[in-house]
Amino acid sequence: MAHAAVGRICTTICLAAASGGVTQAILSGLVQMASRHAHYNTNELANAVVASLVAVTGCCAFISPPWAIPIGFFIYHTGCFIEYCLGLHDGARVFPVHAVCGLWGLLCVGVFRNTCLVRELYENLCYCLNSDLPSSVMIRAECHTIQMGGDVHSPLVTGPG
Repeated sequence: MAHAAVGRICTTICLAAASGGVTQAILSGLVQMASRHAHYNTNELANAVVASLVAVTGCCAFISPPWAIPIGFFIYHTGCFIEYCLGLHDGARVFPVHAVCGLWGLLCVGVFRNTCLVRELYENLCYCLNSDLPSSVMIRAECHTIQMGGDVHSPLVTGPG
């Protein structure tokens, strides 16, 4: 089971990075056709891939791989739009990559999480999940935090009985 989680995490990360890069390449091509501009901006392509990785890293263990595509698809361009609307001048595009995409990645844990994957990951993390050891209490508290509004009376959080 633990090896399946590692494979799923790697797949999720690769899908998000690919969706961000492909989206940037398509949009850059459309802009190039519309403006008759002769080159692609490789910095923007790299930023889109990094932004997708930033967005998916926080939630990659808790979501199904198909959800990685919409997570990485539009967020960099949304961040650039927010930066433009706020009137920020950021030549390196640090704000869209780290602030906007980082916040989006934080929210994705709650929006796209799969409760079965959360349970599977934490049961494999510590075989004593339902014991009374202090490590079990910490893991239960973290599971409750990751569930973000999940059922407080779930067996994962409260243990048996």
